Amino acid sequence: MLDFSKRQRVILPFPNKLDLSSKHGFNIQCLEDDQYIEGTVISEILNAACALSPFSTMCMDTLISNHDSIPQRIRARFLAQRDMIILYPLNLASKGRHWVLVVASAASVNILDSLPSATDEQELKGLLRSLLSLIGEATAPAEPPTATHVPCPRQSNTTDCGVAVIVNGLYAVACQDVPTTTDYALWRRILLAFSTGRRASKGILTHDSEELLTVSTCGTPLPPAPPTKMTEAEFISWDKQYQRYRREIAISAQRQLNVARTRHESVLETLEDIIGVFGRLQLAGSSRPGVDQIQEELANCHSAMQSLSRLRQPMAAMKDELETTCIRLAEAQNRRTMVQLEMAKMEDAIRDEYEALHGRLATLGLWDVLNTEDAVEQSTIILR
Repeated sequence: MLDFSKRQRVILPFPNKLDLSSKHGFNIQCLEDDQYIEGTVISEILNAACALSPFSTMCMDTLISNHDSIPQRIRARFLAQRDMIILYPLNLASKGRHWVLVVASAASVNILDSLPSATDEQELKGLLRSLLSLIGEATAPAEPPTATHVPCPRQSNTTDCGVAVIVNGLYAVACQDVPTTTDYALWRRILLAFSTGRRASKGILTHDSEELLTVSTCGTPLPPAPPTKMTEAEFISWDKQYQRYRREIAISAQRQLNVARTRHESVLETLEDIIGVFGRLQLAGSSRPGVDQIQEELANCHSAMQSLSRLRQPMAAMKDELETTCIRLAEAQNRRTMVQLEMAKMEDAIRDEYEALHGRLATLGLWDVLNTEDAVEQSTIILR
C-alpha cells in the first residue's frame, strides 16, 4: 500500500480556470465508457500536458497529423529545438477508425499501437511520410532514425484506442515507460474527471461497498426442503444433501470473492501508477528543483531588455521583439501553472480514491470464514 502519511499537497497560485476547449469543438461525452475518442479531445488533453514542458514536447494537432504536410511554422519550431519530442496522433481509417501514437524525436521514431490488428501498415507508412521528412531534415547529414513499433499495453475492446494514445502520450511527457499493467478502461474515467473537473465528491470510480461483500447464488441448486415427516435414514440423507449445498455455496462465494479481490488489487496497482505519473507530470519542464524552463527563459528575456535599455542608442525593433517574447512567455507560464494546478488536484483526488478502495478491499477478508470446514460443520450442528 502507498504510504500517504508524509504526503504533501502542491500549493500553487490560483490562475484562471484551465479550459480544455477547442475551436473545433470538445465533445466531452466521447470520454464516457465505450465511446470512440474524437481527435479534438486527444489534441486538447495532450496539448495541456505539453504546456508543462513547452520547450521539450509538442503535440501535433490531429487535423494536421492526418494530412500530407506539416505547416512551416511547426517545422521551424522543431528545427530550432532539435531535442524536442513530438507527439503525433494518427487516425487509420482503412480497417475502421483506429488511433495510433507516434513519439518522434531526432533520436527515435516510436510507434505505440494498442491494437495492431486494426492497423494497415501501408496506410500508416503513408501518414508517416511528412513526419519522417521533418526528422530527416533535423538529423541531416546523419542518417535519420527509422520508424519502429515498440511494445505498449493492449486495449481490451475496440473503442479505447484514443484513450491509449492519450495515456501513452502522458507517459511520454513524463519521460516514463508505460506500465504493462496499464488499464485503459480505468484511465478513461480518470481522463473524464480531469477534463470535466469532477472531483472525489461523488468519486472518480464507481465502487459500492456492499457490492464487494455480496456474492451471487445464480446457478446454484436450491437447498432441499426437509420432509414434513422423516425417518432417521431420511434425515441423514437430507442432512448430507444440505451439507453439500452449503459447501457449494461456500466454495462459490469464496471463488467470487477471490475474483473480486484480484480485480480490485489490480485497480489499486493501476491507481498507484496513475498517481506516480500525475506527480511526475507536475515536474515536467523543470530544469532543476523549483525552477522551470519558462522561468529561466523569462529571466533571460528581462535581463536582455535591461541590458538593451542601458545602450546609448537603444534598438527599437529588438526591444519590441523582446517585449513580445516576454508577453508570450508569461502567457505560457500562466498556462503551465493552470495545468499544474489541475494535475495536483487530480493527484489528490486519485489518492483519496486509492485510500477508500484499499479500505473497502480489506472487508473482503470477512468472508474467509465461509471456506473453513469448522464453519460448515458448526452450521450443520446448529441446524440439527
